[in-house]
Amino acid sequence: MAVVATTWGLGAVSPCAGDKIFYDHVVLLKQHGIYILETINTGRLANEGVHEFMFVLGQARLKGAVQMIINPVAMR
Repeated sequence: MAVVATTWGLGAVSPCAGDKIFYDHVVLLKQHGIYILETINTGRLANEGVHEFMFVLGQARLKGAVQMIINPVAMR
């Protein structure tokens, strides 16, 4: 499972009083095993009126990395 955003951050910046910045990453990744994909460019899909597609994301072959650049594919 994954959460996808077109921006660089999912959580509120600045966080609410008492919250830690980017704590949403801890909740999603660590506590629930949900991957986070940020800065996904969906402009072309939106311009072409695409509302449904198969999302394909290959496994990056890096061990121990906390961040990486990926090349996802949307197939209609």
